[in-house]
Amino acid sequence: MVRASPSFRLVCLALLLGLGAWGCSDRGDAPEEVAAEPSPEERVEALKLQLGQAHRAWSEGKREDAQRMVREAYSQHFEPLEPALRVRDPLGTLALEYAFGRLEKTFGEPGNPVVVIEEVRALNRAVAEAVAALSEPAEPVEPEG
Repeated sequence: MVRASPSFRLVCLALLLGLGAWGCSDRGDAPEEVAAEPSPEERVEALKLQLGQAHRAWSEGKREDAQRMVREAYSQHFEPLEPALRVRDPLGTLALEYAFGRLEKTFGEPGNPVVVIEEVRALNRAVAEAVAALSEPAEPVEPEG
C-alpha cells in the first residue's frame, strides 16, 4: 500500500474544501430556477409590443429596423405558437405567415400611415383570435364515408 505524504494530503484536503465551498457559496443549495416558457397569451402581448415598436421605427423613417423587428417578432413570438396553430387551422396559420411577410414588405416602403397602422392592428387581431381559438374545444372531425 502506498502512503501519501502529509503535505500531499493537506493539499488534497484544501482543494476539496475549496471546491466544496465554491460549489455551495452564497447561492445556497437550491437548484437554479429555469425560466418558464411564456404562455400563448403572453406571446401575443409581446408580439403586439414588438410590432408597435416596428411601426414606430417605420414612422421615423427607419425602414430596415422596422423590417428587422417584424422578422424578430415573427421568430420570437409567433413561430413557437405555429405548431399548435397549424394543427388547429392550417390555412389560417398560412394566412398569418403571409400577413407577417406582407407587413415586412410594407415596412420597407413609404406608405399611407393610416393604412399601415391598420395592417399592424389587423395582424395583431388575427394572431390574438387564432391563439384564443386554441383554448376552445376543437370541433369533432367526422370520418369520410
